[in-house]
Amino acid sequence: MNKKLGPNVEYTKDKSSLSVKITNRLEGWMSMAIFGWVMVWTGMGAYVFLYMLFSGLANEELIFFSVYLAFWAWFEYKALYGWLYKKYGYESILVEDGSFVYSRNLFSLKKTKKYDLEEVKPSSKSQESERSFAASYNKSFWIVGNEQIQIPVGDKLVRVGMHITPKETTELIRVFNQFIKK
Repeated sequence: MNKKLGPNVEYTKDKSSLSVKITNRLEGWMSMAIFGWVMVWTGMGAYVFLYMLFSGLANEELIFFSVYLAFWAWFEYKALYGWLYKKYGYESILVEDGSFVYSRNLFSLKKTKKYDLEEVKPSSKSQESERSFAASYNKSFWIVGNEQIQIPVGDKLVRVGMHITPKETTELIRVFNQFIKK
């Protein structure tokens, strides 16, 4: 049985397996805002890099600009990854053959974690302090994060469902918990 829980979540379920796909698509203006940020950030980094190469800087200045560009490269990576993930990436959950597999997928790149299904406990809504800076920051649309569901596995918490709606969160928790109780 193939079913959509909302615009971001769809699942397929039969007697022996559950497969969930969670996308994280942005509205048009959000995608353009992130893309614009990436372009401006790339342009600024390219300008600083070219300035560093062709302006005849002293050693201390070269060290300063090299450190600056190292930080710039980190934020360039995070911004580019965020934009690409929001445009083309998705989360997947597969429960079958006694295992629970969670992965984040971007193009052909997968970050997969596999767990024994016997260690998986019922899922629940993620609890974040509303006064927490991290919780507030993670709700930003440009962040790859803001997982809405937590699944206890052994002594770990696996967090899934980035930026899904409250309705999708409730329904996905219900579907997942019903399936693992079998």
